[in-house]
Amino acid sequence: MVWGFDDFVNTEFKINWILKDLFAVGGFGLLVAHPGVGKTTLAIQMGAQLALGHEKFLRWDNAGSSKKVLLLSLEMGKPPLNHFLSLISNSYDDKQKLNRNFLVAPFGTPIPLDMPEGQQFLSSLMDEYMPDVLIIDSLQKISSKELTDEQAVKNLIHYLATIRAKYNTPLLVIHHNRKKP
Repeated sequence: MVWGFDDFVNTEFKINWILKDLFAVGGFGLLVAHPGVGKTTLAIQMGAQLALGHEKFLRWDNAGSSKKVLLLSLEMGKPPLNHFLSLISNSYDDKQKLNRNFLVAPFGTPIPLDMPEGQQFLSSLMDEYMPDVLIIDSLQKISSKELTDEQAVKNLIHYLATIRAKYNTPLLVIHHNRKKP
């Protein structure tokens, strides 16, 4: 169907938000910034706020109650991620709720989601834990090919779209740009 501009603008479509006007159910976010500015910290803080069901994350309203968040940590393994999360955890009071709703998978190694074995692994994690939000750290660790390979990146993004649609789960992927700004 083709719409007139005004007709389209004046038609109401429902969007189910996780964070109102920022992050939708089944949505996709890519968090990219200069090295060392806090991309992982920001993503974890957002996940913790959603897991605890806080009314806001920064200026965006939480569009519902507590969410189950799964952090797939492929950059940091157990020891550094434990240290990192220990520092952050001091700012949260409801440790039981956070423990129940914020799940941490500290693998610290790549999982090639552009390959069948990586896809099977992610599907099994999603089936077992059924997160409302999936955070992946990082983009470089889920591709078996260089991120400069346009077709490989398109195929990876297509696969991630199928995961979002199948599980109705928004996905936030952190990209650590290793090149100098």
